[in-house]
Amino acid sequence: MTFNRHHTLIGKRPVQRTNDATEPPEECLLLRDARAALVRGEHRRALFDAATGAEVVIAAALTNRLELALGEKAAARILAVERNISVRIGLAQALCINLTPSLHAELFEMRNSAIHRNAAISRLEVGRALDVAHQVVGNVTPTP
Repeated sequence: MTFNRHHTLIGKRPVQRTNDATEPPEECLLLRDARAALVRGEHRRALFDAATGAEVVIAAALTNRLELALGEKAAARILAVERNISVRIGLAQALCINLTPSLHAELFEMRNSAIHRNAAISRLEVGRALDVAHQVVGNVTPTP
């Protein structure tokens, strides 16, 4: 399956996709929801969905890479201990998972500020964060 930037399955009509019960991956649905929230002016919701979509794809890529390198049990133990996204980003980069360089600063630090300090976020900032999340999902998600 191939999805375009707007998370629409390329090459099939909507009715055929519905009949096939074809649905985009979770991270794509989260990014779709983030884009819709941004359009509605729901900046916090858009930021949280974008960050969650990126985090989902990073966790899956990290799990796959660690399982290949160390086995399922060792990977599970490492991931159970290292739940912090900053640590996971560093681990993913050390394992040569292709992440966007501005990922932490433009997405996760902004999300953390919004959550922990109730920081105000502008439409422009959220738009940039959403672009970063799209880049991460595009870079990390394997093309079927």
